[in-house]
This record gives sequence, structure tokens and C-alpha cells, in this order.
Amino acid sequence: MINVIWGVLGFCLFGLYDVNSVIWKIKAIHSSFAAGCILLVIGSAGLGYEALAAGGPAGVCDYILISLGILNMFLLIYTLFFALPFEETYCSREGKKDGICRVEEKSNVCDRGVYALCRHPGVLWFFFFFFFCGLALHSKLFFTGGLIFSACNLGYVIFQDIWTFPKTFSDYEEYKEKTPFLIPDWKSIKACMASFAEGRGRK
Repeated sequence: MINVIWGVLGFCLFGLYDVNSVIWKIKAIHSSFAAGCILLVIGSAGLGYEALAAGGPAGVCDYILISLGILNMFLLIYTLFFALPFEETYCSREGKKDGICRVEEKSNVCDRGVYALCRHPGVLWFFFFFFFCGLALHSKLFFTGGLIFSACNLGYVIFQDIWTFPKTFSDYEEYKEKTPFLIPDWKSIKACMASFAEGRGRK
């Protein structure tokens, strides 16, 4: 249970980071995002270790599910740290000087690639990582922990969608009008595919 608590505390630190970036702008609190990531990784790894110690995958189907889970983890990493460079997206030029985002100079939202699919694609990859791995590991604790983390993640992106991002991105309201919140539709799927095709054409 302690591992679930670590993960939940991680999401609390994410929320603290958002509030600090918009309101307080205290440099010392800016590291709460990295600290939250560390706690979430520790909690997730702990759940995985307990599941493996109790038995783990038992057959070909389980390893296929594990592979699907790992694929979603790679998609999550790509979505958060490669498709969306953190400093360029969350911090303006002024904010980069001291590591704190400045709302006085709002940046533009990223609406290309996976972010044309929906506004928070990372939530999908995060959920399916725990879903597939939970099935493969035959662990109720891992599966339940993943559901709790996913619920926290959903709450976090709702907070971002309503409060943080409109104060951070100058064109976020326009982005909300053309891109689904979480569940892609046919129009957003076509926009995502067109964006990747355009990117390949520039190479």
C-alpha cells in the first residue's frame, strides 16, 4: 500500500508545481515536478516488484500483454519529453532565466503530432500501461494501484485543462475548440496523421 501512497503524493507535487508556476513563482518549489516524477516511478516500480515477487507473467499471452504495456510506456515518454519539449512548451523565454514559467509572456500550445489526437494523450498511454501490465502480472494490487494513479492523473489534467493551461498558453481556448479533451475522434485522428505526414515531408 505504501507504493500507492508514493504515487499519489507524486501527483500532489505535480499540482503544487502548477500552482507555483502560475501564482507563487518560488524557485525552490519548481523542483516539485521532478520530485513528483521520482515518487511516481518509485511507487510504480514498487508495485511491479511486488507483482513479480508474487508470480508474474505465466505464458505467451502474458508476455504479449507486457509488450503492449511497455509500448504504451514508450508512447508516454515520447509524448511528455520528446513530442513536447518541457522547457519550450511550459516556459517562456523570460521564465527560462530562473526556471519559473512567467504567465506575463504566454507561449503557444503544441497542437501537432500526438497533441492533435487529443489534448492529453499521455493519460491514455499511462492508463493502458497499467491496464495491460496488470493483466499480464495477475496482480490485483498492481491493477488497483494503476487505476488509482490513473484517476489521479485524470484529475490532474482536468485541473490543467481548466486552470493551468489557459493561464499558460495564449491560444489554449482555440486549441480546446478544435481538439478533443481525451477521447480522439475521426477528425482529430486525421489531423494527427496529417501532422506526422507533414513532419516526415520536411525531412
